[in-house]
Amino acid sequence: MGLTSTGLKKIKTEINGTLPSLGLVRGNRKTVVEGSSFKAAISRDEGIVNAIIDRLDVASPRLAANGELTLDPASSSRLKLAGKELDVSQVRDWALKIAGDIEVVEYIFRHVKGGKIPEISFQTAGRSFDELWKTNNMAVTGTLRDGNILGFATGINLEEVSGPFVVSRGVLEANQFSARLGKIQGRDGVVRVGLEGKSAPFHLDMMVQADATELRSLLLRVVENEDFRKEVSKLRDVKGNLSGRLILGERIDSIFAKGFHLEGCH
Repeated sequence: MGLTSTGLKKIKTEINGTLPSLGLVRGNRKTVVEGSSFKAAISRDEGIVNAIIDRLDVASPRLAANGELTLDPASSSRLKLAGKELDVSQVRDWALKIAGDIEVVEYIFRHVKGGKIPEISFQTAGRSFDELWKTNNMAVTGTLRDGNILGFATGINLEEVSGPFVVSRGVLEANQFSARLGKIQGRDGVVRVGLEGKSAPFHLDMMVQADATELRSLLLRVVENEDFRKEVSKLRDVKGNLSGRLILGERIDSIFAKGFHLEGCH
C-alpha cells in the first residue's frame, strides 16, 4: 500500500494485494468472500472521495470485476461496476446475504436461481450514498447463459434460459431470449416486467414449439381471463405438437393472452 498526502485535504492511497478472506458488513448484514486479489486507488480531494478498482478477482463467490465509486457530499454519488464470468448460484447466495433487503437485488435473485453470466455491468447515481440503492436509480445490463429462472409472474420454473437483459428504472427487459419448460421450447422471445408492485407491467412475446397437452395446462394455469379459459377448456384429449407465436400481457396481477396463433395439433 502506498500513501500520498498534501495536508489533510488531498490524500491518495494505492493498494495492490491479496486477502485469504474478507468479511463484509452492511448494517446488521454480513458475509465473507474468499481468496481475493485486487488493485485499487482511493483518493480524497476537497471532501470528494473517489475509489477506482482496477482489478478485483475473488475465488468464492467466483467473480472478476472492476469499477469506480465517487462520493461527493455537495453534489451526487456515483457507482459503476463491471464483472465477467459470474456463476449465478454463488453470487446469488452472497448478494442476498449482504443486500437482500435492497428491492431490486431481492427481486432479481428471488427469480434467477442459476446459470452463467459472461459479462454484466451495473451503474447507479444519487444525491447520497443511500440513494444509490433505490431501484429507479439503478441500471444493469448483461447476458445470461443456461439460466434457471422461477417465472416472473407465474410460479413456473424455466430451464436453459439464455439471452441479453437490461434492468432500468425498475423494469427488466430481455430480447431474443430462449427458454424451456418441460416439453415447451421458446425462442426469439421478448419480455418486459416491472419490479415493483402487484400491478407492475408484464409482457411476453415469443415463438414456441410445444407438446399440446403441456401448453394447454400452462395457459390454464397463468391466464386468468375467464372467456379465454372457457375456450381453452373446451379442448379435450389434445394431442400432438404445436408451433407458433404466443403473446401474454399486460400486468402481473392480470395476465391474459393478447395473441395466440399456434398450428399443428389435433
